[in-house]
Amino acid sequence: MNGERNNTKTVKILVVDDKENMRTLLSEAFEEIGYQVKTASYGEEAIELISKDYFDIILTDLNMPGKTGMDVLKFAKSTSPETEVIIITAYGTIEKAVEAMRLGAHDFITKPFQLAVLKNKVQKLAKLKQSKSDSISFQTWIHPSVQHLVGESSATRHLREMIIRIAPTKSSVLITGPSGVGKELVARALHDASPRRDQPFVALNCAALAPTLLESELFGHEKGAFTGATSRRIGRFEKAHKGTLFLDEVGEIDPSVQVKLLRVLETGEFERVGGTETIKVDVRIVAATNKDLRQAISKGTFREDFYYRLNVFSIYVPPLKDRPDDIPTLVDHFLHKFSIELGKEVYEIDDEVMNIFMKYPWPGNVRELENIIERAVVLALGPQITTRELPYELISYVEECKEKEIKKFKGKDIEEEKTFSLEKHTEEMERELILKTLEKFHWNKTKTAEHLGLKRTTLQYKIKKLKIE
Repeated sequence: MNGERNNTKTVKILVVDDKENMRTLLSEAFEEIGYQVKTASYGEEAIELISKDYFDIILTDLNMPGKTGMDVLKFAKSTSPETEVIIITAYGTIEKAVEAMRLGAHDFITKPFQLAVLKNKVQKLAKLKQSKSDSISFQTWIHPSVQHLVGESSATRHLREMIIRIAPTKSSVLITGPSGVGKELVARALHDASPRRDQPFVALNCAALAPTLLESELFGHEKGAFTGATSRRIGRFEKAHKGTLFLDEVGEIDPSVQVKLLRVLETGEFERVGGTETIKVDVRIVAATNKDLRQAISKGTFREDFYYRLNVFSIYVPPLKDRPDDIPTLVDHFLHKFSIELGKEVYEIDDEVMNIFMKYPWPGNVRELENIIERAVVLALGPQITTRELPYELISYVEECKEKEIKKFKGKDIEEEKTFSLEKHTEEMERELILKTLEKFHWNKTKTAEHLGLKRTTLQYKIKKLKIE
């Protein structure tokens, strides 16, 4: 059963090495123990496997053609933080070991190694992971597509929970929210976490086509159905049979096409344009819009019966400005993503940049943040992103806000100050907790972040915000 996890599950291991004899040695050794082992002969293959399935432990060679073991480590930890990665290399250096551990590796082993020692390490690690799993009364495997919806805000946690609950059903889903928040990511996560995950996911932007073209795209057409129809064409519904059809910008669909879509939702049947044969399909519809469809209904541009057929389940994805707690996690995720894609080693942003990100309203939402991080990674000269790599308009906006804040708070009276007492008290408690934890771990930020259940980037932001020295 692809990707399932439970408390009595078989340990799943991925062995990544460009040498066949090493892959064979390790896979046979761990299969003898009873573990389920998959192998990859290069980094790109490993990344593809990780994107599709969950692994408890990954054993990867460091130096390989193309994507290296470090690339595999970065992708694995950004996709599935629970997965433990052990780096194996014949060219071990202290610098590489430190870098690997900082990126989240569990261990760094140099060749030649004793197979018995490695087996013992892996068995201990597997038992530790199992004991953690046993302490949780109910645990469900989350498909990487759901994990890609990164964020620590209550809104994002609720979004992931909704996807996990809704995904197994056949019911239609309507995803709403402003442009750039990642509605198609949510749609793909619904598909990938569903029993239809091995069937087609077909997407169509409804706003990009005129009604007649949209109808042909959805239902297909027969030869000679209209001028230019020189052969039969299969539509998106037929292509999505047994899978999921994602209708983006559904609010732009003409009412004449809405009627035909309504029939398919009700009966699962349609005819190609210019055809008479009734075609039956099994397709789950997931739709998305940034429009207020209730307002469109009142204006007569959207059918009410079609709306209720689409809106069996409703998922709202809020704008990024309403979930600022997601920003540090998203930044960390995009840094990993673009460092791997661009072949650069950019691991963090400085505190001033994070402060700017937290104040900016992100009118383009997550898409805008992703674009800015990609631009910054391209321009970065070292491992850290600074204000030098940010667009001028971003810095300019924050400077304007600072000036407005100074004017706003000049002459503030005591009564206004009192309204902030609860917030200040909460910040003081948070500051004290972080300070004590930092002192406990001798100011090791990585260990402090792990102990507090925070991303290292989030911890750095809080240290700056709370002025902890």
